[in-house]
Amino acid sequence: MSHPPRNLPQLLAGMHGDAAVDCMIGSRYVAGGGVEGWPAKRYLMSKSVNFYARTMLGLSPGDVSGSYRCYRVSMLKKLDLAAVRSRGYAFQEEILWHVKRAGGRFGETPITFVDRQRGQSKIRTSDALEALWVIFVLGVKNWVTG
Repeated sequence: MSHPPRNLPQLLAGMHGDAAVDCMIGSRYVAGGGVEGWPAKRYLMSKSVNFYARTMLGLSPGDVSGSYRCYRVSMLKKLDLAAVRSRGYAFQEEILWHVKRAGGRFGETPITFVDRQRGQSKIRTSDALEALWVIFVLGVKNWVTG
């Protein structure tokens, strides 16, 4: 329950009306959002990865690594999902990059992410390094091809 179900109505609201978007993100890093239960090291790593990915991929949302999202089906149908390079943790950033390149619009709504109460993270150092590499490769493509 790290992603609060009470925020689902705000995610869905972003998909309707005059200001409808193609991807609505439950964001830890907009006004009113946040995290609970993270040590400073994890928070700093998350903020750093978000900065790195936003810079390399030219993404505008403040929280590009979170996974609490809602996508417009018509937008997903425009994407060549076979071209997705990520097989791990960089998927969150990469899919936003593909949406951006397809002309997608983003919205964010604040959430408070609560650290897991049970279990442990499955991320390994090799997974993190692979994610950084995928973002780098896509970033070079982003800057070369626009």
